[in-house]
Amino acid sequence: MKCKYCLSDHTVSDGYRINKKNNTKVKKFYCKDCKKYFSEQYEKKYTEEFKNKVIDCHNSRMSTRDIAKIFNISPSTVLYWVKKNFPALKIH
Repeated sequence: MKCKYCLSDHTVSDGYRINKKNNTKVKKFYCKDCKKYFSEQYEKKYTEEFKNKVIDCHNSRMSTRDIAKIFNISPSTVLYWVKKNFPALKIH
């Protein structure tokens, strides 16, 4: 299995972990090159489409707090996504 961080093939199986969501076993791996652990399956919590909707709301001058309430996410998450997509933007 390729490492999801450095794409190296130098990985070894490292047992299992229990998935909190549905109590199933998920295989763990260890990368010998970057020394990180990762799982066989990884689900993103938010889709890119969802993130883009949040960013569009921010671009239409909606407040961070209002966006967070509407989408039921943390205001810091909104700011993180905006900063990640617009690194030159200064947000205080």
